[in-house]
Amino acid sequence: MVHNRITLNDIAERCGISAAAVSMALKHSPRISAKTRKRVDKIAKELGYRPDPLLAALARRRENSNEKPSKALIAILLNEPLDQARQHWWSGDYLRGLSKGAKELGYSLHYLEIANETITQRLHDSNAIGMVIFPMRGINLERAQELPFTQIPCVAIGQELSGLPIDRISLDFYDILRDCCTRMQDAGCTRIGFIASYGKTNVLASEIGALQAWCLMSPKLTCVEPLFLTNKNNTNQHVADWIKKKRINGVVSASSNELRFTCLKKIPRCTLIHQKGDKDVAGYDRQPAERGLAAIRHLHHRIQFGKHSTDTPPVDIRIGAQWVPGPSL
Repeated sequence: MVHNRITLNDIAERCGISAAAVSMALKHSPRISAKTRKRVDKIAKELGYRPDPLLAALARRRENSNEKPSKALIAILLNEPLDQARQHWWSGDYLRGLSKGAKELGYSLHYLEIANETITQRLHDSNAIGMVIFPMRGINLERAQELPFTQIPCVAIGQELSGLPIDRISLDFYDILRDCCTRMQDAGCTRIGFIASYGKTNVLASEIGALQAWCLMSPKLTCVEPLFLTNKNNTNQHVADWIKKKRINGVVSASSNELRFTCLKKIPRCTLIHQKGDKDVAGYDRQPAERGLAAIRHLHHRIQFGKHSTDTPPVDIRIGAQWVPGPSL
């Protein structure tokens, strides 16, 4: 009678962790928690697992050579080619934070495009022990739902996949808008206007809602109807008419680009997305690099304890923004 050899995949299925994590546990890697290592050892004995002698010999040969052992791999899922992501300051900062976290904790990063039809198979072939989903606007949710959340730990950056059972690292925009309203009120503002490019309306819906909520809770502040700039109204005169009609004496913008109008120069103003080159405008640095770093650290915690995204209720870890003072406020 031919008996099928028990493999790492068999143990992984019983333990509810990846085969790569099982391999690390059986080698007593400190990257896997003691509790998980003990559970893997117990199930391996129950199943009668025996290492493949050929693979064991190959591993010993590698250990006795000068070849450096490979690092455990984390997959980074992108919605665009890596080269394009690196060119934008916002996504480039995220990538730098992810790289910093990987270097800090001894991981190697493997970048994959989620739009690829073979993404699930490529994830499996990569032997990644965890994955981070990059901030993705306009992501294909059906494709995202096909990802192996139940097989390897996963962390998403941003709120785009809030409907899926995934831990998230997101921005604490409620705290940002609370601080913004306080600063505006301290500057003597009573009627605040929000201005943004029309294409950002869906992206900024949460921020606009938070601004309106904080103004409602303050008896001294009123949030007027926001202005969304289009090709037809993107002029200094139109913005000036909006300011006059709504009796606005304080402006909050999505980015510094919306504060370029000369009619805004004499009133307090700040931007919710402060970039490195915005020297003349006060605003909030959203610290994408810090969120990238936090994503790797949280994923490392998940890997250590052998937890998948579906093992426990999703956790939403909120990272604050840093206030950058400027002459505008």
